[in-house]
Amino acid sequence: MAISTISALNSAYTASNAASSAATSGQANASESAASSPSTIVTLSDGTTSTVVEADPSSLQATPLAQLWSPQMFVQGDQNQDTQIDEEEFGQQLARVGVSEDDAKKLFQTFDASGDGKVSPEEFIQGIRDSLGSGSDLFKNLLNSYIDDASGKLDVAAFSAFMQKGQALAEQYVKQTGAARS
Repeated sequence: MAISTISALNSAYTASNAASSAATSGQANASESAASSPSTIVTLSDGTTSTVVEADPSSLQATPLAQLWSPQMFVQGDQNQDTQIDEEEFGQQLARVGVSEDDAKKLFQTFDASGDGKVSPEEFIQGIRDSLGSGSDLFKNLLNSYIDDASGKLDVAAFSAFMQKGQALAEQYVKQTGAARS
């Protein structure tokens, strides 16, 4: 099941990135691209399907795993399972990778775009995207803290548990990001 989620996340990103690239370059809009390009139908673990439009490989960009798996990291940090991360939960999560309480508070303020004292899944995902875009490795390190063993190698059991725990939120996120449904 974890592999199908990974494939769905990668495929959904590829489809949205390809459509976005085509639209912004003026070559075609997303619907024309979908109509004229070969496509693949991907079945998610909940039985729904997503049509993935193949794109010119030169227009694709790599997406960091920390960004793709940010829904899973959100679930790991949401200790009370209320679908929000408060400042204390955020600080505890970042302490895994040696972030001080003061630095975690400062970063929390940047993630809490709504200013309500809670970080929603959308705010968390956007915050990670922004952090990675600035060149920070913080969330790559956080991801690794969940899936690697003490020697820095992938721990298959830890990886499987990490992916399963956040699977429902990840699939919900893929659906909400506009991946086409058939």
